[in-house]
Amino acid sequence: MSHVDIRFTDKNSERFMLARRVYKVIEDLENEYLYPDSETLGGFKFRDGQYKFSQIDEGEWTDFDSENDYWGYKEDYAWFRHSFTVPERFAGRPVVYQLTPSASGPWNRSNPQFIMYFNGELRQGGDSNHSEIRLLDCAKGGEKFDCCLNAYSDAWEFKGKLRMGARLKVVDDLVNRLIFDLKTPLKVASLYDADDLPRIDIVKALNDAVNLIDFNTADYDTFAASAEAAIDLLDREIYSKDAMDATACCIGHTHIDVAWLWRLRQTREKAGRSFATVLKLMEEYPEYKFMSSQAQLYAFVKEDYPEVYEGIKKMIAAGRWEVEGSMWVESDTNVTSGESLVRQFLVGKRFFKDEFGVDNKIMWLPDVFGYSAALPQIMKKAGIDYFMTTKISWNEFNKVPYDTFMWKGIDGTEILSHFSPSTDCFDESDCWQTTYNAYLNPEHILGGWHRYSQKDLNKEYLCTFGHGDGGGGPTRDMLEMGHRMAKGIPGCPKVKQEFAIDFYHDLEKEVKGSRRLPKWAGELYLEFHRGTLTSQGRNKRYNRKSELLYHDMETICAIAEHRLLRRKRLLADYIQRLSQSRAHPRWLAQVLAEGSQQRVSLHLRPRRRRRRTDPRYARNGSPHGKGHPRLPEGQAGVCDRLLS
Repeated sequence: MSHVDIRFTDKNSERFMLARRVYKVIEDLENEYLYPDSETLGGFKFRDGQYKFSQIDEGEWTDFDSENDYWGYKEDYAWFRHSFTVPERFAGRPVVYQLTPSASGPWNRSNPQFIMYFNGELRQGGDSNHSEIRLLDCAKGGEKFDCCLNAYSDAWEFKGKLRMGARLKVVDDLVNRLIFDLKTPLKVASLYDADDLPRIDIVKALNDAVNLIDFNTADYDTFAASAEAAIDLLDREIYSKDAMDATACCIGHTHIDVAWLWRLRQTREKAGRSFATVLKLMEEYPEYKFMSSQAQLYAFVKEDYPEVYEGIKKMIAAGRWEVEGSMWVESDTNVTSGESLVRQFLVGKRFFKDEFGVDNKIMWLPDVFGYSAALPQIMKKAGIDYFMTTKISWNEFNKVPYDTFMWKGIDGTEILSHFSPSTDCFDESDCWQTTYNAYLNPEHILGGWHRYSQKDLNKEYLCTFGHGDGGGGPTRDMLEMGHRMAKGIPGCPKVKQEFAIDFYHDLEKEVKGSRRLPKWAGELYLEFHRGTLTSQGRNKRYNRKSELLYHDMETICAIAEHRLLRRKRLLADYIQRLSQSRAHPRWLAQVLAEGSQQRVSLHLRPRRRRRRTDPRYARNGSPHGKGHPRLPEGQAGVCDRLLS
């Protein structure tokens, strides 16, 4: 427990012991009071294979023993199903369903992952950050559920075969509220030294609060009254006090690489899982706001999970889901040609406008490996007013001196830019990296303010919080802590959840005309991931060839527009495919071999790929290296002539 507290050696050990006491109380509440009743579930049926939910009754289902059977291998797609009834003794209380798939030890970061269906309805994704789903706010007892779980075992994170289990648990909302009312300010206190006033005042109030909790009674009503008294004291002594004169403008986010350590099929499922989880948590937390970029992800969800897509459209209309980012995918900007970047904006902005009625104004590139000096001009001509990233903070040797500034391009065009400074590192001599996958907790909120470089310019910064790449986005813990930091805690910046575009509008008004607003001219060079610009040359060659081909096709279509309307529609589809291949991990070869080969296949379409048994595939003497197909001359149409 001491690892979360300060290093302490001084004349007065009471301050240290009081904090330890509060930690222990929180631990007891979590282990003994939060879930007062539970029941282990079983009766699983198992089916291996890549099926859709509409095919739930197809294939061979076998019994699966949660105690003795195992499942999973690298890149395994499987299904589980079982039925259960809520016990009568759970009546009158909230009920959650918990997945317990690990054979031993903690659940791996992204292995396995699930999509959870209850009574035929897709309800939520399941991963190590979202192992529970709230089924009932007030159970009646006797409710019946038919549960189907679409399971995936990750190729990269797979460490061995897995078991499958589940539990039905009663959750005490009052205890949950008390836990986070105690835990959140205690985390703030732990970020200060022993003699700092924020720590002293917070620990004193927390100790007074836990003194009121009656752990000795067997009567729940008595315990509940004491818990309410402790919560009231915390509201008076902590949450009613003035917070730090700084604000973290927070927006939920889940950054998903279109392909990195997985195939495109899994990208589609990651998007569906993550967006379903966001919608479920929005039902429970009315203040929760979320943003996601990349039109390609929305297109995937529209095709594969139409019910999730309709939920997204409803949240957009309600002002709780922000669609921004402008581009079809979060594209590389160094190797990609300027014309291709223009089309990223063209197809991306068009999709968001046609589907959601939104005209994007932010270029959202949190994880791209450097930024061309041509971008400000391209952005401005595409109707983009603002630029956001965090990746530039990953520089190996030199910290970029600004977080808020005007970025000046080659032609003199300027764009207001803001680098989200979220981090839990307080020592820049050790680390100056920031993250687009922040935790909405005191460490990242106070750490972000500490790291922010333009405190003399303004007192607000942008924080994007949530797990990415299949981690499901924000969690209940984040939203609970965010709710408390929004009320204000001494020694911590105040949190407010708002859209990124609203943050940028306010930022523009505040810094406009300020002599303290710095300017950066030219390229934003990333001193990291340099090898991605030179490796997988074959992929880069195919991309450039494709760019040249589509340029010629556009020219032809423009000349003969009245005769080639169908071909124009076909061209638009090809441009979307090319834009998809620009996603930075795929384009820059920072992918697994399977993903790299899959990306190459995009450029061989529309030609149908032949079987390896065809004698025209030579394993030796191939122009692309051993084991790769050699395309037969004269039989692949335009693609052969293009790639020759």
